[in-house]
Amino acid sequence: MLPILNVIAMTTFAAALSSRSMDPVLTLVSGDFGISIATAASLSSAVALSFAFAQPILGAVADIYGKARLMILCLALLGAACAFGALATSFEMLFVSRILVGIAAGGTFPVAMGLASDLVPTAQRQVALGRVLSGAMPGNLLGATAAGIIADFTGWRGVLAVLGAI
Repeated sequence: MLPILNVIAMTTFAAALSSRSMDPVLTLVSGDFGISIATAASLSSAVALSFAFAQPILGAVADIYGKARLMILCLALLGAACAFGALATSFEMLFVSRILVGIAAGGTFPVAMGLASDLVPTAQRQVALGRVLSGAMPGNLLGATAAGIIADFTGWRGVLAVLGAI
């Protein structure tokens, strides 16, 4: 197997980790901005919906401009959106940052799968895609857990700052 598949798996890890990170800190967000927990929970919907709507569009863009190029661009957007969220001075700014996270993750994950498929022969494709998914699944599982632990020490802004750095 190609070593680049490990790098691609790490991109899916970062996208999945960032997508699930705000779930355990919604009470902290609601307290900081003086909003209800139900309103704060819309942050999760913002990521999920923008992720879903971005995938088909960014998949076509990746075919036109190059999968690796788009994946790098989406990873840069992912980091910037997390950093922007950490600096948010209003709930609306944080909401916009989470939409950007969803778009970036929506452009990272499916493009990573396509890129991995392009890099290996058909006979090895299942193993390659399994390796890429082995990055995404821990990101989904650890996103909320790690965010809760980080938030205990640094608050919700620290969670986003760490994600921006990752």
